[in-house]
Amino acid sequence: MLRKVKLVLFVAGFLSVFGIGQALAEFRAACGVITKIDDKNITFTTELGDTVTSQVDSKRTAVYRADTKIDGKKLKVGDKIWITFRPSKSNRAALIKTEPNIEKERDILKDKLARAIRILNMEGLVAFSGHISARIPGADTFFIHPSETPRSDVKPSDMCEVTIEGKQISGPSAVPSETEIHSAIYRARKDVNSVLHIHPHYIIIPSLVGKDLIAISGHGAIFGAKLPVFPGQDKISTRDDAEKMVKIMGTGRAVVMRGHGAAVAEGTVEAVLTAAMYLEENSKLLVDAMAVGTPIPMTAAEIKDAADDTYQPSSIIKAWDYYIEKGQKAGIFWDK
Repeated sequence: MLRKVKLVLFVAGFLSVFGIGQALAEFRAACGVITKIDDKNITFTTELGDTVTSQVDSKRTAVYRADTKIDGKKLKVGDKIWITFRPSKSNRAALIKTEPNIEKERDILKDKLARAIRILNMEGLVAFSGHISARIPGADTFFIHPSETPRSDVKPSDMCEVTIEGKQISGPSAVPSETEIHSAIYRARKDVNSVLHIHPHYIIIPSLVGKDLIAISGHGAIFGAKLPVFPGQDKISTRDDAEKMVKIMGTGRAVVMRGHGAAVAEGTVEAVLTAAMYLEENSKLLVDAMAVGTPIPMTAAEIKDAADDTYQPSSIIKAWDYYIEKGQKAGIFWDK
């Protein structure tokens, strides 16, 4: 039986987008109590005492009470809410839920994870190894698939629950030894709700020859000027190594493991999948460009403009829907 999860509620600040890595700029998640409502905004206070005002757009904000979609005008002062929004001057809300069914949310999350790992396998970013995890925003446990289950066969029922301290508390078999990567990121990053470790071909190549993995495309801009590199080539299967990797990763959304792979961190399963696809695409362009000449790095202004333009919540959902449809046509899911 699924145990109840105590949500640790938070609102993450809007981080600087430059430096070695690109800070997260997609969704933030928070829970709290509505303290004020007007025609366009709601103001709420989180359980950590932060006060946030968020814009509610009738066309762009989905509002639910329990499992029923409602008009945003039916929200009221005193309602406890679960909200996701894109940090900006308006903090526009993408989703607001009152009275969320946590057990159902956990089931939805496990379903997304199973579909995501099958998609990643279909696209060649994982094979017999590689793993994805996710948690309910702010929870002290997360879900990850077992080590021995083929990535093409993972189902929601296969998901294992692990504490952010790295202890497995449920699941049909043992989790991957590199689960330490996931737990270390969750411990350090309240802004992260999904983590992916992949072994794709092109992301690895620059690190093998001492070259920086730089942004040269609009999609690559979401990772900043260049990606940080963890120098060790061995598997990261200890808490100490994982925490060293997280320190190098900083507030960015990805880190390269020299000659081994990469870790990607994001606010949602949909976003971490999209970011991984963007990263491999940019890496392939970079490697191909290096075969022709010297790639031209994007400027700071180009990086900011491109990241803002190509990584809106709508573009992330568009990418997710595309891969779901592609997977359905390829017959890769269990519910064909």
